[in-house]
Amino acid sequence: MMYKKLFKFIILIIILLNSINILSQDKLYSLLDDPYFQPVEMYVDIIHIKLNLNIEPYKQIINGVENIKFRTLRTHTDSLRFYGPELDFQKVTLNGKNVKFIKDGIETIVYELGNLKFNTEYELNIEFIGNPTEGLYFSGWDDKTNRHRKQIWAHSPQNWMPFINQKHDLLTTEVITTFDSKYKVYSNGNRIEQKVNNDGTTTWHYKMDKPHVIYLVCFAIGEYDIKETKSKSGVPMELWYYPDLPEYFDVSYIYSDDMIDFFEKEIGVKYPWEIYRQAPMVNYMYGAMETTTSTVFGDFMYLPARAWWMRNYVNVNAHELNHQWFGNYLSHLNNRHTWLTESFATYFAKIFEKNIFGEDYYQWERDKELIRTFNAAKSNNNPVSHSFAGTDRWYPKGSLVLDMLRNIMGDTLFHTALKYYTEKNAHQVVETYDFKKAIRESTGMSLDWFFDEWIMHGGEPHYKVDYSAIKDLENNSFTLVNIKQIHKVDNLIRYFKMPIDIHIYYKDNTYDSAKVWIEGEYTSVKIPNKSSKEVNFVIFDPNRKIIKKLTFNRSEKELFGQAEFAKNMIDRYDALLELQNITINKKRDLYHKLFKKEQFHLNKAEIIKQLIGDTLSYNFLNYAILDNDVMVRRSIIENIKTVPKELKNNYEKLLQDTCFINTELALRNLSNSFPNEDYLNKTKDEIGWRGKNIRMAWLEIAISKNLGQNYNDELIDYTSKSFEFETRINAFNTLIKLNIFDDRTINNSIDAYLHWNYKLSSESVNYLKYVYSQNKGKRLIDNILKTRVFTAKQSKKISNLKLD
Repeated sequence: MMYKKLFKFIILIIILLNSINILSQDKLYSLLDDPYFQPVEMYVDIIHIKLNLNIEPYKQIINGVENIKFRTLRTHTDSLRFYGPELDFQKVTLNGKNVKFIKDGIETIVYELGNLKFNTEYELNIEFIGNPTEGLYFSGWDDKTNRHRKQIWAHSPQNWMPFINQKHDLLTTEVITTFDSKYKVYSNGNRIEQKVNNDGTTTWHYKMDKPHVIYLVCFAIGEYDIKETKSKSGVPMELWYYPDLPEYFDVSYIYSDDMIDFFEKEIGVKYPWEIYRQAPMVNYMYGAMETTTSTVFGDFMYLPARAWWMRNYVNVNAHELNHQWFGNYLSHLNNRHTWLTESFATYFAKIFEKNIFGEDYYQWERDKELIRTFNAAKSNNNPVSHSFAGTDRWYPKGSLVLDMLRNIMGDTLFHTALKYYTEKNAHQVVETYDFKKAIRESTGMSLDWFFDEWIMHGGEPHYKVDYSAIKDLENNSFTLVNIKQIHKVDNLIRYFKMPIDIHIYYKDNTYDSAKVWIEGEYTSVKIPNKSSKEVNFVIFDPNRKIIKKLTFNRSEKELFGQAEFAKNMIDRYDALLELQNITINKKRDLYHKLFKKEQFHLNKAEIIKQLIGDTLSYNFLNYAILDNDVMVRRSIIENIKTVPKELKNNYEKLLQDTCFINTELALRNLSNSFPNEDYLNKTKDEIGWRGKNIRMAWLEIAISKNLGQNYNDELIDYTSKSFEFETRINAFNTLIKLNIFDDRTINNSIDAYLHWNYKLSSESVNYLKYVYSQNKGKRLIDNILKTRVFTAKQSKKISNLKLD
């Protein structure tokens, strides 16, 4: 009897231990309910997809034959669901025999497959046609003036490649297409054939030899030239560019070669694919997409040098390249693990830029990440690992979390764990637990607490800090620092446990430092002041290593000291921010002095911002206008919109600035400030970038001065199908400012509303609503909508257009 009880007790202990092990993994489940916690179930494992695709670009019609090799994962599989809302299946065969199919909303069900054997491979062939308006995007083919760049592109399989919607399935892909030889075809993997045919067409054949997830397939057609190169480690690269804009190549693709070598060293794993290529896409709605081996990106980042500070390609380039490891080589299971892809790529792009542009630039990037992180916190406190974390947590906050993780682990252990994690999970789908486990197995570090508070729980700490000088009984001097966590604590947000540095700066410009583990509501620390020096100021968490809010009340004198003597740029910047409400008379002389000492634009721009309107700083501002840094000059332009006559001469030099945005803003501000001056003649040949920004400003001013109908016609023309989406958006917004509308603008805005680019479509609605709010505009719009002929798909979208 005793042995039976002992046996039962042992069994109970085993069950409890197993439960503890499960719970230790469950700790990596978000405490906030997640309706999409469960991954999509898989009934088959897709092994390979081979697609032969034909396209009629002017009709926007496609037809194709797709061969799918798959293995069954269930004992009873008699049907399969394929996603493709705008695809119509014509014929389906299974191992050569016809099977039935039926359209069911956005999916097509292939059914009566028979009793497929468990764990057995099969081949399915699908013949289909389609007239896609989304997924496969056509640009320029409907422009009768032939001014718009002609392209076709897709950065996912939607509406051109039938697929089963199990995004975490790993498979190889193959794409074959024949098209007009004037154009080049772009897709994933090796280009194993480029055959010129006798009929003026070329057959292109791309194939992936290594598996990737289905949503990372891509396809594009356009007029390109290709520059072939290699990284220092020997990775073949193809950089696709517009043959009519070769002068933009070097600016756009700068540092591309260096990135692969940098990431191979940083991650400790060689580039995992056979080739890497990139190509710009017209009317692209996002930044870029990391389609495996073959990144596509918005051609607004294929740019001239003067557009560099509008949005250059360096960060996005590095981000998408890093995805070839984190996102493609290792793919996240479902949305709650998105941070394993996006946070990693955001972090490593930032680290690459730090390597190129330096520590201050890196801190500037982190500052922008913190702003986005706390903006997200205004809406909710969702954890990073959650299906509804949102982009501001998957991208910037997750990137900052990886900064903190690296600080805690140290470079050596961080690199060790990263290499181990990447190699162990190569060509696999990963979850957050896999990363945490890899850290423990490779370094011995148990970081459950870190993942628990920063990944699985939500919120950010808010510290309240004060300090005082004290002496002990033996007359030894100390600085006593008191820290209290004052954020709301609940089941989602806890008190944070973190190591935080504290710097005590003294009047002689030396400082002491201490690293303190902050844990729980209250923490106090005594930092020895061995020489009994007078404290100048204290910095809690120098270089902002921790995501946090901080309440730390200090005197003007302390803040002035930090603004001048803190060794880190971002710590000096923090002091400047806290000095915003101090009267100018108290800080003018110091700021003039600090401006000449500072090297980075963030601090210099903040000084300018705080001295705007100070007539005693005009000499200083005239000096600042001529600063070599584009962003410093930008601060002048953004903050001095009404230009004083004392700054006029130097301000006018900004009309020829090396940055298109600065030129545009200078033109607007000067024209408003000195309406009798002819600034239009000085800028008549300027066009700008990203939607012809300078030309739009020029036309707005010219039309407002009634300088000729031809300028109205030019502006209206920019709303037409002949131009890319940013030019059209800028033109619509300018028309609103000038209250211009007629049949042409309304028809063009309806065309824009029907466009697949959601940004253009949305902005066109704003224009239509503006026009519709006026009686004459309402009559024009109503008449055009009644008389204009639409396709069935267009009519459906028009029926959803609400203007009042």
